Amino acid sequence: MSDYYESTESSASSLDTEQLDLLQTLDVLSYSGLSVERWVKYIFGMSMAEIALVRSRARAWGMKRRLRQFDLWNVIVQDFCREDTCPRFLILAQRSKGTTVLIPAALDTDASDFPLKAVPLPEDKWRHAVCSVQVYTHGTVEIEKDYKNTLRDATNVCNRLRSKSTPSRAKPRSSKRKAPEDDLLHPRPLKRIRISCDDMRLGALAQQCTGATYRMHVCLMSLQGADMTLHYYDPMGSIRSVPFNIIKRSEDLLVVWAMCNRLRTQAGFNPFQYNTAGEWKESRFVFEDCDTKEERVFVATDEPLFISGELLGRRTLVLPVTDALGRILVLKFAWVLCDSSVPETELIKEILRSAPEIRKHLPDLQFSRVYDSDTDLHLPRFALPPLEDEREYCWKRDLLITVTTRYHHLWTARSLQEFKKIFMEIVECHHVAYEKGRVFHRDISWTNLMFDRVDDISIRILNDWDNSANVDESGDIKATSGAPGGARGTFVFMAIDLLRNRNHEHFYRHDLESFFYVLIWAAVHFNLKESTRTEIAQPVLAQWAAGEDEEAWQSKMSFLKDFEDGEAVFNLMGADFDELNVTWILDLREIFADGYGAFEDHLETKSRGAQGEPSLRVRYSDPAFDEKTLGGHVTFEKFMDILKG
Repeated sequence: MSDYYESTESSASSLDTEQLDLLQTLDVLSYSGLSVERWVKYIFGMSMAEIALVRSRARAWGMKRRLRQFDLWNVIVQDFCREDTCPRFLILAQRSKGTTVLIPAALDTDASDFPLKAVPLPEDKWRHAVCSVQVYTHGTVEIEKDYKNTLRDATNVCNRLRSKSTPSRAKPRSSKRKAPEDDLLHPRPLKRIRISCDDMRLGALAQQCTGATYRMHVCLMSLQGADMTLHYYDPMGSIRSVPFNIIKRSEDLLVVWAMCNRLRTQAGFNPFQYNTAGEWKESRFVFEDCDTKEERVFVATDEPLFISGELLGRRTLVLPVTDALGRILVLKFAWVLCDSSVPETELIKEILRSAPEIRKHLPDLQFSRVYDSDTDLHLPRFALPPLEDEREYCWKRDLLITVTTRYHHLWTARSLQEFKKIFMEIVECHHVAYEKGRVFHRDISWTNLMFDRVDDISIRILNDWDNSANVDESGDIKATSGAPGGARGTFVFMAIDLLRNRNHEHFYRHDLESFFYVLIWAAVHFNLKESTRTEIAQPVLAQWAAGEDEEAWQSKMSFLKDFEDGEAVFNLMGADFDELNVTWILDLREIFADGYGAFEDHLETKSRGAQGEPSLRVRYSDPAFDEKTLGGHVTFEKFMDILKG
């Protein structure tokens, strides 16, 4: 996770960069080919009988008013697809690209929940709009609420009976009628979908929806000319329908309209959140305790401390809350891989069973529960028939809820001595958890190094264990099945090896390297006297925070080995950390520089030996070099000797 309580240090990246990241995320994580009927059946739970009823009412409504098909479209759609908002949709007109995006609203909400104003959006600014949806635009977008009389009759067409019957799968009356090619009742292989610029724009809007209100899933409808496509996004992937022409198939448009006359949860809203006027503050979050079966209620006291920028994946949300006893807590949502990674709560319990002496240095869990995305949350994707090779492209995730005590950040330490003491004890706690608890943290960042203050005494806390893994007796991460591998951790503090190769095995020394980068970052950005920090990354460290993988590892390697690059960083360190630079940072820098230097020499020797130089064959065949410790240069013992020296 990037930052536990606050947004990342890097400045806001450009829209192009965000879209590029989104492009990589959405690749091969999509179904394609759902017809409108299949869409509303599987995604929104409408029965085939309900769909048929809407269609028949649409035809009757059109015949009663003697409207041709085009006139029906003209009355319903022409005004419907501008910047106006009808009772079922939020319409966002993206004129620069010629595409209109529609976002379903919830049936059991009213105007007071989602206040709207027809206000131009400034260039490159974010704004909360209807349903707390964030809208990002290059120009002016006007949004207004207008219940037009011409649309009211069309809306009444959709006031259907709520049938709970399950549609039969009888064959069509006409044996000559061809089954649609997009019929997903018959399993077929998943196909890679070519991601376009429009896909990235739609994904960006979905990302803003999930980030603004933390929806379980998001449905969008896009119009390109007269062709409408339906889109679905959840933490596991995306689904889209076959485009249909709303002029030639206006009845399908009414079916789509009808599908939005559903429950809040079917529109993807957080089923645990009960909010006031669409605001985070004072929202109530209600969960059932599995043990006592009693309700646990938490009330948000402010805006989120952290919202992940991810559309797919963990999608972490952290909120400041209080419970019924008035305790100051933190509520965290995260979508975890259910078949491979062990939940954070279970890992903490494992550590405490083996190493109870570090209990006070671990998060104090007040409540935790895992909600199954299928059986508990009933995400629409699980109503779809299974597809061949689906597991290769889409990994099931469940929603993990945790509530812990709210702790203090390192920059609020009262002095450098307190800062150093907190840092050392957290490093030791990390090592005990690894050696005795057999749990490897793998996500060291300044946001995870925290402390509590009890009776004016600081208690060190190593927070955020949701990227952790079990290790065996040799310290190697235990193999897991069914989930994507790769490097873990916060980008800005990630070790050089992991930036060079995201599939590199995560060694213990990589976390020690992350601890070292936390010290550098703190010395440059923290002001202990004023208990503040610089939120924008200093230019000399900008590539650590916002660069590409190659730029980041090259910048870190230059800092370790190049005198001038090192001096540029040292000159920016605050006066509070002068002592730390002399006693810790310079010596730690030396062991990492020596270690990587020795490793490069080893690789060069290995390469030359493989080419057959007789004088080097013996060295090439000698496995003495220990990559786990960079030839013995980087170990916990050497790291702690420097901290205690």
